[in-house]
Amino acid sequence: VHIRLNARAVTTSEGTLQFFEGTVEAVTAHKEAQEQLQRSEERFRALVRHSSDIIVVLAAEGRIEYVSPAIGPMLGVSPRSQIGQPYARFLHPDDQPSMATMLQRALQQEGALPSIEVRLRHAQGHYVFAEVTGSNRLTDSHLHGLILNIRDVTDRKRAETVLLKSKEHAEEVARFKSSFLANMSHEIRTPLTGILGFASVLAEEVDEHHREFVTLITRSGQRLLDTLNSVLDLARLEADRMDLSTEPLQVGPLVQEGVDLLSSLATKKGLALNVRVTAPDAHALLDEGAMNRIINNLVGNAIKFTRKGEVDVLVEADSTLVRLVVRDTGPGINEAFL
Repeated sequence: VHIRLNARAVTTSEGTLQFFEGTVEAVTAHKEAQEQLQRSEERFRALVRHSSDIIVVLAAEGRIEYVSPAIGPMLGVSPRSQIGQPYARFLHPDDQPSMATMLQRALQQEGALPSIEVRLRHAQGHYVFAEVTGSNRLTDSHLHGLILNIRDVTDRKRAETVLLKSKEHAEEVARFKSSFLANMSHEIRTPLTGILGFASVLAEEVDEHHREFVTLITRSGQRLLDTLNSVLDLARLEADRMDLSTEPLQVGPLVQEGVDLLSSLATKKGLALNVRVTAPDAHALLDEGAMNRIINNLVGNAIKFTRKGEVDVLVEADSTLVRLVVRDTGPGINEAFL
């Protein structure tokens, strides 16, 4: 138990000791509070001493009253040499107005303020990017100042710059690729259209024995033309230049026509290809070319990936929407990929 003892000796006029008197006061709680406060202060000092952030206490007029040891590694100067110096001595000239604005706001209101980014001059002459957070603690009897927390964000800024340059480079490459694909598709499609045209003429001129070869030329050319059209559409979409011209179209007959063109593929694989239109008069605003592409892709893929069974195509409608449904007995899309 901690006690505080006050005592004195009482003597006679001749100086003879008569007795002792005094008080004994229990001070255990006070002693423990003092020790706890000391531990807290030592812990705070250790945290500040080993923090990688610079902690600065400014007087109301902007003089540095305290700066933590982290200023050494970050800016190459000693903490002691900065006491009494103006805060702006390290700031890049272009960042001084924003810092002054933040401190002015700090003087007008208590509490923390939003952070700002500034450049601080290192002792060797280069600049360090830093994030600064301010807080008004002028009314705090222990601090009585403006508290600044300064964090080095140079690596983050460099990473952001690299990412930005990479993004711009990727966008430039994407634009070049889209332009290249559009030009190449056009240049190849023009002669290919001529090949298909002459193949059509040859089909009527040659004998039955050679007509099979012409049919193969036509089929292969048409397949290549479909691929080129897909590439061209992709390039237009990526370049945001896909021009759609919509008009009211009857959906059922459009779907039936598109499925009929694919029926030979289903027959060759031994698949049943069924079309059911429950709303034959339903119309929708469509781009006919784009809609044909959708039908070809959906139904064509269903046939391509179905080994046995059937492919069902349904057109249904309600008061606001026309719905195209394609179902097949194939394996479906892998869950992870989907």
